[in-house]
Amino acid sequence: MAGVLITFFLVSVVVSFFVTYGVIRLAEKKKAVSKPTRPRDIHKKPIPLWGGLAIFLSLVLLIGLAYAIVDFEQKAAIPIHYLVGAFVGALILIIFGVIDDKYKLKPHESIWGPTLAAVCAVVVGMRIDLITNPFGGFLEISQWPILAIVLTFFWLWWMQYTTKLLDGLDGLASGVVLIGTLVIFFLAISKNFFEPTTALYALIFAGVLFGFLIWNFNPAKIFLGEGGSTLVGFILGVLAIVSGSKLATALLVMGVPVLDMIWVMVRRRFFEHKKVTEGDDKHLHFRLLRAGLTHRQAVFFYYFIAAGFGASSLFLQSKQKLIALISLVLIIIGVGIWVTRRRDLKHTN
Repeated sequence: MAGVLITFFLVSVVVSFFVTYGVIRLAEKKKAVSKPTRPRDIHKKPIPLWGGLAIFLSLVLLIGLAYAIVDFEQKAAIPIHYLVGAFVGALILIIFGVIDDKYKLKPHESIWGPTLAAVCAVVVGMRIDLITNPFGGFLEISQWPILAIVLTFFWLWWMQYTTKLLDGLDGLASGVVLIGTLVIFFLAISKNFFEPTTALYALIFAGVLFGFLIWNFNPAKIFLGEGGSTLVGFILGVLAIVSGSKLATALLVMGVPVLDMIWVMVRRRFFEHKKVTEGDDKHLHFRLLRAGLTHRQAVFFYYFIAAGFGASSLFLQSKQKLIALISLVLIIIGVGIWVTRRRDLKHTN
């Protein structure tokens, strides 16, 4: 099994690398590029979009190949209709993303992509059936089917918008999701959860992200685009569900962007009295830059937090994960205070 996993990971990296190169050339030819026109844009020259298309094409090819040639006994653990639902949802995101990149859809129009993608997953039967109770045992959500459907929908919707808002620096969203995917992979091959099919699909996604990240890391040669920024969150959310509702694990990895998203929404709505969908440059990653960190330092800060708390989830029990989440909140509050003071000092000097 180890040989199969390693082979598929390496093949995924190579395939993604070359598919991404092809998409870069295609985007340049079709002039599907991001021009630095907004105050919060950091890049200085047009950068090709459609990174999500490269990830989507690579995943369809590689997971289709894996499903066809790998004969795991637990293949039924992820039924074919789950894969179909996930890929239809992903295709919807890519289509909406390509349209959004070209015509700059308004928030009430672009919201339909993530919404329909989450609906696709729910329609094929994906459910968050249980949630670990931090005080012992499990909360069996499956006893309340309507609640399970609603929770699954909002989980996937939230993950998509978390990565969409995270995609502000080169390699940030793709790298953090890569870390989350690897954590799910290590959980899936552990003795407690052993799910070889989930492990294979997670490692393929990790390989695809790695191959893409080679082009997307600072200085980026391609951006995720609107479709790609939601796609990576959608796939990570799906993996968290099919791997046995590993929501706490995903939250520990994605904790910084999730908390940043919550704060952004609260700040815009209650403090600045404007629409929560109105973009700005006050996300934590932008504030880290203003505090004096370089582009790569800010990205590696996110990587470090995601990897540290993600790795801890491999060993922590339920109650300890809750403590870890609380610790993460306190760390982010501390970082917020630090970047604010650094900014004030720069202004006074």
